[in-house]
Amino acid sequence: MRTNSINLFFRLIVILELLLISCDRERPETCTDAPSDGLISFYDFQGDANDHLDENNGIGYNVEYFNSQDSENKVLLLNGINSYVDLQTPFDYEVMTISLWFYAQDFNSIFDLIYTSDNPALSYGLLNISIRNDDGVNNLYFNVSGQYVTVEIIKNSWYHVTIIRNKKEYKYYLNSFLIKSGTFENYLTSDEGYQSAIIGCKRTFENGYLKGFIDNLRIYNKVLSEKEINILFECQY
Repeated sequence: MRTNSINLFFRLIVILELLLISCDRERPETCTDAPSDGLISFYDFQGDANDHLDENNGIGYNVEYFNSQDSENKVLLLNGINSYVDLQTPFDYEVMTISLWFYAQDFNSIFDLIYTSDNPALSYGLLNISIRNDDGVNNLYFNVSGQYVTVEIIKNSWYHVTIIRNKKEYKYYLNSFLIKSGTFENYLTSDEGYQSAIIGCKRTFENGYLKGFIDNLRIYNKVLSEKEINILFECQY
């Protein structure tokens, strides 16, 4: 019992720190100091869903590119009804890092997908980032090959998410805090799903539409260091 109480205490401390940091954050700007080594694709959503590196251009459906806080920088706006981005490639890499910013305007009792790559043809398993309201608690879900981890978050705040898959190891970061790391035995996928990675809805397009904003999606074919992750988190200023 004492060990469980200690773990709960530290979990509450981490949640409080994340909430305080997020409440103090503004919308992310373009990061000129972002790590470039191993960068495969970069989506800054400045009026379209094109890859900044011109390798894997996405297609936006029913999306908008929104200016906020009197800034020239735009973010991807998803309406929660029928908008999403098809990235046109699954990003199926054995070693990879995904970094993005998101802002959820609403939470539902089903999973609303921020990012998903999940289909039976994947060689290295599924990778999902999603949100859900669980009995009144708004949670962010990390998922690599079935390794679910949740963190309580709040709506109408910007968060920075990083997921690392290093063969059969994973690391989950929120606002540059390491939430959890671990290993898994098998590369798991769902029995059905669209062939490409998707931003903003479920792998089968029938539901799970996110209402909110996405910005600065970066995908690397390497493991980013904690220093590099912190640069991505801090450099919007």
